Amino acid sequence: MPAASALTDQLEGWGTAGAAVVAMAALLAGVAAYRTQSAQLRLQQEQIDAQAEVLALQVAELRAAIQDRKRQEWERQRAQAVQVYIVEELREEVAERGRPSRRLVATVRNASPLPIHDPTMIWHEGAAEVTGILPPYLAPGAAASHEYIGVDGESADPPSGVSATARFRDAAGSWWEISPHGSPQPLPAPPESA
Repeated sequence: MPAASALTDQLEGWGTAGAAVVAMAALLAGVAAYRTQSAQLRLQQEQIDAQAEVLALQVAELRAAIQDRKRQEWERQRAQAVQVYIVEELREEVAERGRPSRRLVATVRNASPLPIHDPTMIWHEGAAEVTGILPPYLAPGAAASHEYIGVDGESADPPSGVSATARFRDAAGSWWEISPHGSPQPLPAPPESA
């Protein structure tokens, strides 16, 4: 049996060597597959990173375009409102019996090429407001004035803290409020007096 045992040992050695060669080939194939997949993953990651940069640029461009559109819309909306002015003036007159009298008058002027609608003068006297009604619309180039009459119903010398604002609706239907030294401010809803 020693010859059979030597043959068996030899076959087992060849089997082990063959298994080792197959195992080594499988290992090398696995390493090659891993490297190929790693290279593919790196390539995909680079493509994803490049797409992310492009998308980030597109998002920035879209945001800029949206901001530009909003700015243009705001400018278009304000185009008429910035051409409406309010001026306050203190007029000195001689009242009855020769006494000097001062009247506070505010004038709204529509310098825009379109009419404004529902203009209203709001007199502010401390915490109180007195509403002065003007004509229902002002044509282009037209003006309307309103004299201050105090909360007590008198038009005698006005107190020093009195000021006026005007509210109106532009040709597009938006409501605005303007003060003598300010820029027009949009009103979120129609005023209650309209």
